[in-house]
Amino acid sequence: MIDANSRCLFLTVYAVRMSALALGALLESYFGDLPGKVEFGELAVRERARGLLLPTAIFARWSQDTESVYER
Repeated sequence: MIDANSRCLFLTVYAVRMSALALGALLESYFGDLPGKVEFGELAVRERARGLLLPTAIFARWSQDTESVYER
């Protein structure tokens, strides 16, 4: 799935008992020795009536751009 020419990986996770922090740590454990950064967070949609953010999923991504958000 990832080779020397890869520039990014984006994972989206739905309906699991896992936090975005845990998903980010999982990616960091696999890609921590590669140049780039790991980012993670929640995906949401904004409700029209009151403007509330409704969570829909969590995500984690690795890209070759800059340093990881994790301290090494």
